[in-house]
Amino acid sequence: MPDAGNPEKKQIPVRENLFTIPKSPEEKPRLIGSKCNHCGEVVFPRMTICPNCGDANVEEKLIGPRGKLYSFTVIYQPAPIGYKGPVPYGVVKVEMPEGLRVTGYATINDPTKFHIGMEMELIIDKIFTDGHDVTGFKFKPA
Repeated sequence: MPDAGNPEKKQIPVRENLFTIPKSPEEKPRLIGSKCNHCGEVVFPRMTICPNCGDANVEEKLIGPRGKLYSFTVIYQPAPIGYKGPVPYGVVKVEMPEGLRVTGYATINDPTKFHIGMEMELIIDKIFTDGHDVTGFKFKPA
C-alpha cells in the first residue's frame, strides 16, 4: 500500500501472519490465532502445536475485532532496544470474546481516558517509520 504523500513509501507489517489487512472500509482487521481441535484452547499468535495440551491438531482462528479492556498502563520511559515508536505510549490487555486476553499498543496514552471494561476495537496502524511505514495492530476505544 503506497503512501499517498510518497508513492514509493510502502506499508509493511511488523510481522507476517499476525493480523489480517482489510481490503475494504467495511471489513474489520482480525488477529490471526489458532484453536486446538482437541482441547478447544484459543491462542494468539498462531501456533502449530497447542500450548495447553500439546496436540498438533490446530486450525487457524481469526480473533476480534472487539473486546473489553482488562488492564492498561502508560509507559513514559523509552522502551527496550528496538522500539522506535513515540513515548509516552499506552499498552493494554484486552479480553476478547474468543476467550483469551491480548496485549497490544493503545491509540491513546492518557491514563484518565481508560476505564476497565470499556469496549476496545482492533485497528491496523503505523507503529514506526523505518524507510517504510511499519504497521501493527493497536486497540482504540470503540
